Amino acid sequence: MSYNEKYFDIYINMYKKARNLEKENRTDEALKIYLEILKKYSPIGTAYYERPAIILEKKKKYKEALEVCESAIQAINSNRFNADPIKFEKRIERLNRKINISSQPKTNKIKKQSKKNEVSQYRNNSIQHDNVELPNWYICVSFGKSTSPNYSKAVYMAKMAPKYLYDEVDSKPIHQAFFSADPNEYLAFIALYELVKDWKSSFVIINGNIVDRKIIGKLNYCYGDKCRSGNPRFCYGASDFTDNPFGCHRAQMHAYNDPWYSYGQIDNNGIFHVNKEIIKHEFIERVKPYRMCPSLNLDDILSNIEKLPNTINPRTDKNWQYRTYLRNGLQVQGVEPKDFGLVGKIEISLDDILNKSTDSDSQNKNSGCNYTQNENVSYIATNNKDTPPQNKGKLIRFILGTIFSLLIFPLLMIIPVLLIDNALLGTLVTLAMLYPSFKLGFKIGDKVFKKFKTKPKEQEKSSI
Repeated sequence: MSYNEKYFDIYINMYKKARNLEKENRTDEALKIYLEILKKYSPIGTAYYERPAIILEKKKKYKEALEVCESAIQAINSNRFNADPIKFEKRIERLNRKINISSQPKTNKIKKQSKKNEVSQYRNNSIQHDNVELPNWYICVSFGKSTSPNYSKAVYMAKMAPKYLYDEVDSKPIHQAFFSADPNEYLAFIALYELVKDWKSSFVIINGNIVDRKIIGKLNYCYGDKCRSGNPRFCYGASDFTDNPFGCHRAQMHAYNDPWYSYGQIDNNGIFHVNKEIIKHEFIERVKPYRMCPSLNLDDILSNIEKLPNTINPRTDKNWQYRTYLRNGLQVQGVEPKDFGLVGKIEISLDDILNKSTDSDSQNKNSGCNYTQNENVSYIATNNKDTPPQNKGKLIRFILGTIFSLLIFPLLMIIPVLLIDNALLGTLVTLAMLYPSFKLGFKIGDKVFKKFKTKPKEQEKSSI
C-alpha cells in the first residue's frame, strides 16, 4: 500500500493511542494496535516496528519479535523510508541467541571463558539490560578503572545517577550510570560524560545501542542546549533565525537558511507548487546525525510537512511574493512571505552624514532613518525637501584643506630630508609628518573658506 496523507493520519493516531496505553501499563492492548498498523498499512518510520518488537521481546515471544524486525529491515532496504537497519539487525542477533538458549536443555556445566569473551559477553549484557527497568528512552555511560585523578569523582557521580549498576570483568570494576531524557538527568549525564569520554574503557549506550562519540557530541550540543534553555518550543526554533514549522532546527531548513518554500516549481500561471517529497528526503538526510535525540520524532515531522500548503499563488495571496534563491551555485525560483526579515530596507539621508548640525531641531528633521521590513538591507540616498542642501560648503572646505595640506607637507619634510640619512628612520618621520600636515592644512582651508564666505555678507550689508 503506497503512502498517502489519508492513511498516514489514520495510523499515526492509532500509534499515539497505543503509546498512551503503554504509559498506562496496558501493553497487551497497545501491542494489538501496533500489530494492526503493521498488518493493514505500510507505516513510515522505525517507531512502528520498534515498539511491538520491544513488547514482544519482554513477553518472551522471540519469534514474533523476530518477524517484526525482519519486516522493518525489508521496509528500509526497499527504500520505503530512510533509516539505519543496524539496530534491528542487532536485535535479531539478540533474539536468535535467546531462542537458542531457550531451546537448549539446562546444564550445570560451566565453560571457562577467555578474558576477551568475558568482556564481549559483558558488553552484550550491558546492551540488553534484561533485568533492569528502564524508561522508553535512556542513555547509559559505562567506564572501568582509570588512573585519571577524576576517577573517584566519576564513580561518585555515577552512583548519584537515577540508576547505577556495578559489575566486574576479570576482577576489574565496571560502573554503569543510567539517565533518562529528563532535562536534569541529561545534564547530569553530560557532566559525567565530560569526565570519562577520553578513557579507553568508556562507552555510551542509547536504548541498547553503542553510540559513536561524534553522535554523542552532536546530541550533547543540541539536546543539552534544549535542557538548559527550558524552552518547550526549542526544536521549532532556538531563536527567530532558526524558526521552523517542522520540529528540528538542526536540519537547517528554516526561514534564514534554505526555507521549505524554496523547494518547488512555478507553473505558467505563476502558481508555486511545493515539493513535499524533496523536503522529506532532505530533512531526513539532514537529521541523521541527531536520530538518537529523544526530542526527534520523525512521525511528527512528516506530519508537519504534510500540513504545508500544496500550492502558493503570490498573485492572489498578498502575504507572499516571488523570490530567486541560490542553491549549490544555481538560481532557483521560489516564493517567500512578504515583509520577511528582522531588519530590512534602511533609508539613510546623506545630509545627516555630511552635515552634523548642532541644532537639535534640524537633527530631528534630518535624522531620516526609516525602517521597513524586507529581506535585503539596502541604502538609499534621500534629500529632505524641508532643509536646503549644504553639501557645497563641505566640498569646498575639503578641497581647500587637501590643497593646503599637500603644500605644507613638502615644506615640513625639507629639514628631515637634509638631516636624516637612515632610510628606516626617514620613513618613520615621513609618516609622522602626515598628520600635522593635514591638520594644519585643513585649519588654514577652513579660515580661508570663512573669509570668502563672510565677504559677500559684508558687501550685502553695505549695499543695504
